[in-house]
Amino acid sequence: MIVERLLSTPLVLTMGRATILNVNVPNLPLDQIRGIKVTRLGNRHRSEHVIRAEDPRGRPVYWVGPAGASQDAGEGTDFHAVAEGFVSVTPLTVDLTNHGALDRLRTWFGP
Repeated sequence: MIVERLLSTPLVLTMGRATILNVNVPNLPLDQIRGIKVTRLGNRHRSEHVIRAEDPRGRPVYWVGPAGASQDAGEGTDFHAVAEGFVSVTPLTVDLTNHGALDRLRTWFGP
């Protein structure tokens, strides 16, 4: 449904090219999914330590440890929507720049 809607009405026209949709689907049978909610990102505590392992050829590989527990999982977050049986869709921006701080930082550094 989400892909079909994107194909028929591209979001780039309204949200710009730097937007990514983060989609989380609850691990439920399709008939138990309650719908779709537009959400903001929740936050987690830090993940566990990196796990060192070896691939079948004996070369080292590193896995990011298990995700930390949810820290901000209140109503309106992706965590909350998925826990309630909804698909969550969160618009993310690729540009992590704090544009509001650029001029202050330039002033702080001086000419």
